[in-house]
Amino acid sequence: MDLERKFLDVKAEDINDEGEFFGYASIYGNEDLGGDIIVKGAFTKTLEQRKGEVPMLWQHDMKVPIGKFLLEDDEKGLRAFGKINLKTEKGREAHALLKNGDIKGLSIGYRANDFEYDKDGWTRTLKELDLFEVSVVTFPMNTEANVDLATVKANEEDKVKQEQAKKEQEQKHQEEQTLVEINAKLNELILAEYLRNFN
Repeated sequence: MDLERKFLDVKAEDINDEGEFFGYASIYGNEDLGGDIIVKGAFTKTLEQRKGEVPMLWQHDMKVPIGKFLLEDDEKGLRAFGKINLKTEKGREAHALLKNGDIKGLSIGYRANDFEYDKDGWTRTLKELDLFEVSVVTFPMNTEANVDLATVKANEEDKVKQEQAKKEQEQKHQEEQTLVEINAKLNELILAEYLRNFN
């Protein structure tokens, strides 16, 4: 059976300089432009088999991997953390295009193992999918899936706060160490003075 593809809209103008971003590779319960609805639990088996990780490809080209996605289920859908490999030529190109908003699409490559059509034969409910890859692509289909820019920004702010807290902790430790050394020196002087007077 050939792989199917499902496109997802990505608003990644604020993708960070390391090529990292969060988003959803699939939204549960949402009928996309192809008439498909993915239900919660459809990725459970494939996530277990692939240990929550799939390759990131450029335009579904198996010969051009540009990074990887770490995936997990939540109530909304299949949440993805993307990491573009900026050491690759196409990775740098994809990063620049996403960051500039020139392309805004992700697309999953999958095989439908269990599904059913409704009575009109148009809407298909996908119950179990075998996910093989997620690609950076030009044209999106599922307009409700997007990169969580707030999370990207929050992570960047957390990094800054953590670095600041680390610096403050190091400074506090240095000050405490200095006080210990000063107190030790004073105690030595007091003891020397006491011994001199005693003698």
